[in-house]
Amino acid sequence: ELELHFPGRTYTGIRACAAKLGICPVSRVVKYPRHYNNDTDGGYVSGLVDGEGWFTIGISQKGDKFAGYVPMFGLSLRNDDAEIVRWLTTYFGCGNARFVTPKNSAPSCVFTTSKIYDAASSIIPHFDKYPLRAKKKKNFEIWKSAMVIIQSTRCHRWTEQMQAEVAVLRESMLALRT
Repeated sequence: ELELHFPGRTYTGIRACAAKLGICPVSRVVKYPRHYNNDTDGGYVSGLVDGEGWFTIGISQKGDKFAGYVPMFGLSLRNDDAEIVRWLTTYFGCGNARFVTPKNSAPSCVFTTSKIYDAASSIIPHFDKYPLRAKKKKNFEIWKSAMVIIQSTRCHRWTEQMQAEVAVLRESMLALRT
C-alpha cells in the first residue's frame, strides 16, 4: 500500500519513510485460532510434549544489539519416530521437522516452531484445550505470559520495562530446568 505513495523507492526506503511518519508494521492478529476437536490426538500430543517437548524464549540480535525475544516450542524424538514428528507439523499446521545428530546422543528428529503467529494461533490454543500435567505445565504458563508481551512488541518498539519483564520470565523458565 505504501508503494503507491512512495513510487520508485526500495522496500528499505519505504520502511524508513514509514518509520519517520510513525507508521509501524501491524502484527497479524489471530482472528481464528486453530480448533482442535479430536480429544484422542490432543491428549496424545500433550502427553508426548510433557515427556519430550520444550518451551523456551530465545534472544534475537542484529549484530551485537538486542532485537527482541523469540518464543520457541519444540519436541525431539529418535529417528525411528520421525513419522510422529512429521505428523505434528500437520496436526499443529505449523513448524518444521528436521533431522539432527547431536554429539553425545543418538540421531533424532526435531519438531520446532518459533514464529509468534504460530505460537498464538496453534500452540497456545492446543495447550489451553489439552493442558499439560507434568512439570512442563508451569513452563508453558510462563512461556504463554511472555508471549503476551512479545506479541505486543510487533507494533511497538521494545521498552526497557518490556525487556526486563521478559528477561525475568525467561530466567524463571531456565530456573525450572535445574
